[in-house]
Amino acid sequence: SRIDVEALPEANAAYMEWTAEVSNAGGQQQEARLTLALPEGAVASRATLWVDGVQRETSVAARVEARAAYESVVARRRDPLLVTTDGSGRLLVQAFPILPGERMKFRIGVTAPMLVAADGSRSVGLPAIAARNFAVPDALRHDIQVEGASGTRGLTMSERQGTSGPVLAGLIPDTLLSRRTARITATALVAPVQASGKLGDIRVSQQIAPATEAGAAPLILLVDGSRSNRRS
Repeated sequence: SRIDVEALPEANAAYMEWTAEVSNAGGQQQEARLTLALPEGAVASRATLWVDGVQRETSVAARVEARAAYESVVARRRDPLLVTTDGSGRLLVQAFPILPGERMKFRIGVTAPMLVAADGSRSVGLPAIAARNFAVPDALRHDIQVEGASGTRGLTMSERQGTSGPVLAGLIPDTLLSRRTARITATALVAPVQASGKLGDIRVSQQIAPATEAGAAPLILLVDGSRSNRRS
């Protein structure tokens, strides 16, 4: 398991790629399923499956079409990878078939905005496995490599010089990622930054600034449709 993070302070974002291999020690082919809890505001931006040692990029489709394609490929005992949303801030990853005694390797790419605090400090969390149908050995360590960041919080990392600047590296147990407390930090934002550009014929204007007020609390609506509440 390896997580590569590229911090992009000028865009106030981070791009992360989680590359993982799962193995099947049983006597029958299996499907690997896991739910990834994403950083705040993150979206999936890439998915890759290695087939016979060759990287195959996934295509994007509506949920119904993607599910139908996945089930069709599964029926033919091919090598599919399906990534769908699984509620707010979560991804469901499915890979099949993993043959007895063999491995399957895949990669999930995620893009996430950095949170800007009132004092201008910026940080972004890391993805974590929220649920899975396979075991993660206690001895497993996620190999985390971070470029472009100013530091980390809640992580013990070493620094080395990479081709484009300092690289932070560390071997992280799965239990630490599961706590959702580890964060990547970037240089503080001392003043608002304004940027503009075009997306086709649409002009886009962006301002990155420290937070001035707390965000709205989550809203929960409960609808009671029981017979006792039915209007007579």
